[in-house]
Amino acid sequence: MAKIYAAALLLFLIALGARMVWWLIEPFLWMPFTIVALGGVYWVIFRGFRR
Repeated sequence: MAKIYAAALLLFLIALGARMVWWLIEPFLWMPFTIVALGGVYWVIFRGFRR
């Protein structure tokens, strides 16, 4: 029975650790997407004005 509790606790700690890591990394994952999106918008606007 103790092994089941230990396994459940280990899974919980892994899940919590993964959640914390995701929480720390998430803003840095969105940064390149935001930069690419803004770059695409600027590119479309300036290409549109040149035509």
